[in-house]
Amino acid sequence: MLAIILSWIVMLFLFISVGDMLIFGFNKFVRSHTIYGFVETFFIGISALLIPLQIWSLWLPSNQIFTLLLAVASVLYWCVRRKRLYEYYTNILSSIAVLSWLQKTLLIVTIIAFVGLNLWCPFIIDSFYYHQQNIRWNENYAVIPGLANFEDRYGFNSALFLLGSIFSFRFLFGEGIYALQPLIALVIICWSF
Repeated sequence: MLAIILSWIVMLFLFISVGDMLIFGFNKFVRSHTIYGFVETFFIGISALLIPLQIWSLWLPSNQIFTLLLAVASVLYWCVRRKRLYEYYTNILSSIAVLSWLQKTLLIVTIIAFVGLNLWCPFIIDSFYYHQQNIRWNENYAVIPGLANFEDRYGFNSALFLLGSIFSFRFLFGEGIYALQPLIALVIICWSF
């Protein structure tokens, strides 16, 4: 359970960092001052992260090395933009502070439910026979031309599986943590509160 929460914190931090980097760069480029919310920045970060990750996966395995480089870039970015990071922190705290105790309780129960659902391994045939193997393949190998001749499902370089491979944290826990989809759903549900 702690591994899932740790992976969610790391993913949130990295997605928000990449999203804010892109928004900051875009605002500098077009000389504007567009401000996006937390959820918008989160999804912009996911989308922006996929571009370098797809290019990376052509020549190198998508694993903890990419995650480490991304984390270093994010920490350096926030060292320069500490004020913006503090704004995110205060906005999140103020959003939580205005909730009633019932809403806070529902939010905590929802988060615990999502952690519990993520602990339970889904008994879906595609997860066991295709998704987890493809994520593991992406962690160990770059794109291999002609692989689809042996198994056509491996010829499709899925963006979701690439993100799953850099955030599986197999190097820390020995087992893969597949917490990306529950995090996306949890962000949307918490935003709806």
